[in-house]
Amino acid sequence: MIPKKLKVGGFVYKIVWSKEPIINNGHSCYGLCDYDKRTITLKTGDFDKQTNEENFCHEMCHATLDEANVTATESEVIDISRALYQVLKDNKIRFE
Repeated sequence: MIPKKLKVGGFVYKIVWSKEPIINNGHSCYGLCDYDKRTITLKTGDFDKQTNEENFCHEMCHATLDEANVTATESEVIDISRALYQVLKDNKIRFE
């Protein structure tokens, strides 16, 4: 389940769902992490549960890397988030 808030590095990011297109640097996106506003915006639509979870994991990685002052390319974030999502799902890892 995707939470309504996510704590990263001591800061709380609000999770926002948008029906409007999400545009970043002229490109349409499924999600966007705004470091200044500490929001993660996810696109609603006809996405299945896995796609929504993968998109959330991707934006969570952006937030985590930014709060850790780690610079990564978009391609690196894609690779990291896909690997992390797979490990969490395949091992049924839930932290409560």
